[in-house]
Amino acid sequence: MFNQKHSSKIKNEKIERWRLELSCYKDDIIYRPGHQNTVADALSRVCALMNPNKLYELHDQLCHPGVTRMVHWMRSKNLPYSVEEIILMTASCKVCAEIKPRFCQSKGQLIKAIPPFERINIDFKGPLPLNTLNQYLLTIIDEYSRFPFAYPCSDLLVATVIRCLKDLFHTFGFPLYVHSD
Repeated sequence: MFNQKHSSKIKNEKIERWRLELSCYKDDIIYRPGHQNTVADALSRVCALMNPNKLYELHDQLCHPGVTRMVHWMRSKNLPYSVEEIILMTASCKVCAEIKPRFCQSKGQLIKAIPPFERINIDFKGPLPLNTLNQYLLTIIDEYSRFPFAYPCSDLLVATVIRCLKDLFHTFGFPLYVHSD
């Protein structure tokens, strides 16, 4: 795509897209100042849209997108909201605060297992559907390798847990730490 005098290539992608869309029409484009072209001048003004309530309504209608998606959508529609306004509005949205996770760095250090089977985590999952006698799963995860073990259990009794742990400890030896909730 070249400009009208065919002297240089158009570098602006938006103008290039407009030129491609309008190339099928045989019209002369004539500049008319805003005071002579009141209809187009009124349509080009978006001052009424720059209300913070309108920004929240758009955010709500778009099903509460995050900052990145909201900025991308605003830019695709050429709406005059700044990134800072979108960040402030998204941060003050009650629905987003309830639903979306806030990622923050933890304050303390994680306790890391150095050799395999030094630390294990145990927990019960269930009750499961009653297709078999086993309603629960005793899950055991090695912290070092993240290798999972799952033992089907019919109940949550201590004797059942001891039987499963004896089987595991017989195979891998005793861990130094056992973490359970």
